[in-house]
Amino acid sequence: QVFVRAQAGGDWWLAADVADKVTYAAFGPGALYLLSRLDAANGKVLRLPLRAGATVAHAAEVVPEADVTIEGGALASPLAVTDRWLWLLDMDAGWSSLRRFDLHGTPAWPVEVPQGSAVDGLVRLDGDEVAYATESFTEPRSWWRASGQSAPYPTALRTRTPLDFSGFEVSREFATSADGTQVPVTLIAPRGTPRDGA
Repeated sequence: QVFVRAQAGGDWWLAADVADKVTYAAFGPGALYLLSRLDAANGKVLRLPLRAGATVAHAAEVVPEADVTIEGGALASPLAVTDRWLWLLDMDAGWSSLRRFDLHGTPAWPVEVPQGSAVDGLVRLDGDEVAYATESFTEPRSWWRASGQSAPYPTALRTRTPLDFSGFEVSREFATSADGTQVPVTLIAPRGTPRDGA
């Protein structure tokens, strides 16, 4: 359930009930952005104008369901809304990706994340900046910043480890199951390992 109240005070009202399958909400300029899984298992984003008594029935779909799954829910942060951008954390065949849209749902160019990384903790900062954590099979957890104005960059916040995996590479392959489903397989091997089946 999502309850809302005016910042100046007053009564709370129910903006989205359990049946609406809203799993996350984030405030943006003049609106509440809702991650809904109602009739959209991969997730879609609704924009609810912030006016007294407004409910999910008054919301407009700004990002429709896609082939990738919007990650997270009540305990994670799958979306962030900045002054001009809507940021979405996705999962595609087990790997994370970030998408960016304007506040009306028009796609912007994709956000670069380290290949094969898991991304979490998407957090709004000032202006149009967000921060998020990444980690992979060969790189420990580190925090990155992005604004949409330039390429994302790592911060000084990172986990240190005495292990060195720089000599390894991670790749993603797909195997076909008996029913024809493409199953992602992650391979970790020393760099330059021949792929000859031996």
